[in-house]
This record gives sequence, C-alpha cells and structure tokens, in this order.
Amino acid sequence: MTTYGLEIEMSDINLNKAAELVFNTQGMLFSEWKDRGNSTRSKVRRYDIWNITSDKTIENHNGTQCRKKVMLPTGEIVEGSEENRPYWQGAELVTPVLNFENLPNDFADLNSYLQMLYEAGATIDADMFNDLHVHVDFGEQSEENWKRLLEFTAWVRDAQYPLIKIHEAATNKHSPVRYAYKDKFVDELLACKDYDEYSWTYRQHQPGKDNGHQTFELYQHRRLICPGAVMDPTKGYNTLEWRVWPGTDNILLTLMMTIFSVQSTLEFPSLKFVEGFSEFMIEEFRQDKERKNANREA
Repeated sequence: MTTYGLEIEMSDINLNKAAELVFNTQGMLFSEWKDRGNSTRSKVRRYDIWNITSDKTIENHNGTQCRKKVMLPTGEIVEGSEENRPYWQGAELVTPVLNFENLPNDFADLNSYLQMLYEAGATIDADMFNDLHVHVDFGEQSEENWKRLLEFTAWVRDAQYPLIKIHEAATNKHSPVRYAYKDKFVDELLACKDYDEYSWTYRQHQPGKDNGHQTFELYQHRRLICPGAVMDPTKGYNTLEWRVWPGTDNILLTLMMTIFSVQSTLEFPSLKFVEGFSEFMIEEFRQDKERKNANREA
C-alpha cells in the first residue's frame, strides 16, 4: 500500500480563517490549531488530519506576503509579527497521510476543502509563489532502498529539466531551475557509500547537532525532488518530496501531477516518458490559461 500526502499553497485568504474552516469541517475547535514556528525544525508535523500552516514564501495580490508583510485594517502594510498575526494572509493546506489506492475518494475530499477555501477568498496562482508539493513514501532505510536512492539520484539528473518546463509553463516569475541538481553534485552523491554519507554530502558538509555527524533528514535543504522529508513522524521511513510542481486551481492538473509523482517514485520512468508527460502538461496548462482568459473577457 503506497502512501502519499499533499501540500497546497494558496494566497489571499486570511490564515486564521483558513485554519478555522478546515478544523471546524473536521469537528475540531479552532483553538486546537497550532501553526509552525519560525524555523523548519519547529514545524508542526501532524499528518493524521487535514491541516493548515503558514508559509513565508506565499505572496498575495495586495502586495503582502504570508508571515513577512501584513496589511492592517487601515490599509498600511507592515512587517509581520505575532501581534498582527490575525491579519496574516496566505495558507498552505496539508493533507493527512493518504493511501494511493483510495485516490478518487481522497481527491473528492480535497476538492471539497479547496472549494470551501475559495469561497472564503483563497486563490491558487503560480505567479504568487503558490506551489504543489507531493510527498510519496520511499520506504524504510534498507539495502534495497539504498539502491533505489542511488537510482533516483542518477535519474533526477536529466529528468528534472523537462519537469521544470512544466513549472515555467505555469509561470515564468518563479523558475525552480536554481534548485536543480548540478552534474558535479550528482556525481558526489553517487560516490556515497551509505545513507549518512549521502546526507552529509547532500547538506554540503554542514555540521549536525553539537557538530556531530548528520542523520538522514534532508528537509532543511530542499531541491526540486528531494529525499528525506518525513511526513509521518511515528514511523522511520522517509519520503521523496516532489517540489517541482506549480500550484493550480485546476483539480485535474493537480491530480495528474500527483499520480505522476506517486507512480514515478515507485519506478523511475524513462527520460522519453518524462519528456512526453512534460509536453502533455505544458499543453494542458496552456489550454487552462486560455480558458481562464476567455472567462474573464466574457
């Protein structure tokens, strides 16, 4: 049984309002909600419920940025702080850990949550730095999965570039190309002998806790598709996190990127297949833009 989870960034909606809606829908009190802290390590990792978190990368159409720039009721834009948290805009919807076999039902639930958030003012716009992240179970650390990790490392060298083109078809404002795996970096990773050496190399020899050796937790140093981000803290396995996808309010495009992420984690496809998927998705995004422009002009 393959598990996965989604993080969907959105703009414009009041952060507290988003959390209240999502929690109330599940029969939970807004007072039970906890937002992430100021560092990655203090992120609230609860994946047994539908959840909301802030994310400082999210921009809003009024010139503000979640956690960083806030518009007060007077219209003044100021630096974000705990004191003006009630006015923060922008949110990230985080799904529970989901089973791929139950994808149709889970996406029906996802669509319901998104429609509710849209009605409350949320927008998903790649130009506003809204991205879609898909975490897929990569399995426990083992000899077999170590071989798969090296296979992924070799695969991502070329496969990342057709996928970047999909993101750039949605927006040219935030190209993810700067997070790409460079050839020298891939060669260094492929020369590693175990998980800890891989982690050490991946994190460019930054010291671990108390200047000790790194453990295999890579979420502090993310790339387009990166190993190591843990979605279920109660288990020892890691995930492959697909961060290359642009955010979209088209649920079918979200579905296609999710399916590709899960299936490609299970068995890394040929470059020809990836290029074909890229061409298909670029055309889908083009048509989606045309439909939206036509609707605005109507």
